[in-house]
Amino acid sequence: MSTKSVARSTHLACALIVLALLVASCRDVANKVKWLLSTCTPEDSGKCGDDGKTFYKCKSGHFELSAQCKGDNGCYHDGSLIRCDESKANVGDACGVDGHACSLDGKIELVCKNGLYSESATCPGPNGCVVVGKTISCDGKEMKIGAPCTGSNGVCGEGHTTRLKCQSGELVLDQDCRGPKGCYSGDDRKLHCDQSVTF
Repeated sequence: MSTKSVARSTHLACALIVLALLVASCRDVANKVKWLLSTCTPEDSGKCGDDGKTFYKCKSGHFELSAQCKGDNGCYHDGSLIRCDESKANVGDACGVDGHACSLDGKIELVCKNGLYSESATCPGPNGCVVVGKTISCDGKEMKIGAPCTGSNGVCGEGHTTRLKCQSGELVLDQDCRGPKGCYSGDDRKLHCDQSVTF
């Protein structure tokens, strides 16, 4: 096969891939528009989207996207109930239930806040973020500034170089831990911050 033929075949393959992506994108948009334009009753009733990965709720006579069900079970019927598996998601995805999820790449723990998923913690351990039954396991959990919180216990931030505290429902910087031990849990089971190095 000549160089020109190879180049022509490569361009054709690329064009077909782009076309397939556009078709899939248009199909997703058309599906969402169809549901948003549909009328419904009664108020707060729900249905699964045609893709099996979205959950719509009836609000003021029209369906609204309530949650994206990217967990392994998607959106499904459980007897007379409709359930949405939100155990996996992307940052910015709509969420209908307060709780936590794993990012699709398994590296971040997410939290549902004000109807959208945001980053809660990184999971740098070898097991990453995984769904275990109905709970989320984050290996080597390192919390992010701004993540929702309750209580007064401190936590270590990303890279274990900071100690964070809960203030007004969000994690904020408490101390920089630039010493060699960083932020760590001691033998006394208390959180410590190595401040032997300052700048």
